[in-house]
Amino acid sequence: MDDGNLELLDRLESSVSASSGQPDLTVKKLLEGYSDEFYFWLLTDGYGKVKNDALKSLLPAMPDEKTQLKFNAKTGNDSLGEAFSAYRLFKELCRKRSLELRDCRNVLDFGCGWGRFARVFLKDVEPSALYGVDVLKDIVELSRSSVRGVSFEAINPLPPCHFPGDKFDLVYLFSVFSHLSEGATMRWVAEFHRMLRPGGVLIATTRSRSFIEYCERLRQRQVGQGPFMGAAKAFLDTRQTLADYDNGKFCHTPVGPLGVQDSRYYGETAMPKKYVEENWTRYFPDVEYIYDTEHKSFSQDVIVARKK
Repeated sequence: MDDGNLELLDRLESSVSASSGQPDLTVKKLLEGYSDEFYFWLLTDGYGKVKNDALKSLLPAMPDEKTQLKFNAKTGNDSLGEAFSAYRLFKELCRKRSLELRDCRNVLDFGCGWGRFARVFLKDVEPSALYGVDVLKDIVELSRSSVRGVSFEAINPLPPCHFPGDKFDLVYLFSVFSHLSEGATMRWVAEFHRMLRPGGVLIATTRSRSFIEYCERLRQRQVGQGPFMGAAKAFLDTRQTLADYDNGKFCHTPVGPLGVQDSRYYGETAMPKKYVEENWTRYFPDVEYIYDTEHKSFSQDVIVARKK
């Protein structure tokens, strides 16, 4: 497999050399006709094999491992592998709703962190059409320096947002609604409805039911440091929380991992299907809830909503 990728890399570097002097060269334009799998290899194992400086300048560099662990509890290929799996799933979910990523005029990466997802979406979205926002100013600056051409901005924890209405074809959030309080979540759902164009798609993830039990296992193992600190302190009454979840209640514990967020709106959250169906439909009549055991791409449930 690596030999085949190396052959493709040689061809790609030749193409970049032949296109020298073109200031509008982007990952999307350059990788037209190349597979998603090759792009993932290029961002991971293949990154150190790139010899062409112009190509390397187009590819985002990874932040240090400490930063990766702080936000994702994963590093390197594992960290990007999760983002790549989500990207493939999100692309397919959009396609089922007659939205092709490559045709999107504007896409919003909400809770962009260090640009883990933005760099993957560059395969299908021009950097000028991709926007990333986060409440953490330092991490936004890191995204700007490593994923060039994308518009990254710091925002307030709660809406309104400065973007105009009907701007985005797609808004996606990975592991954001797995943390926000009920009040913050529903305010952002309403704001996303405003910012999406008619027919636009919202894709968000939330903790699964099994995560509630996972938090109890963390406590039993006395794991409460690093990226697991928030989870170990969440849903302390496991039995009651599971009952609430099964009854369609929004389950949230206001604890912030590593102290990076305000516990008034941030913690650990599991949002059940029944809750989504009863509350999101006031904004999005077309809502689908996909359990992690159904999509099997990563360990969070997925909510897909389409603006009427």
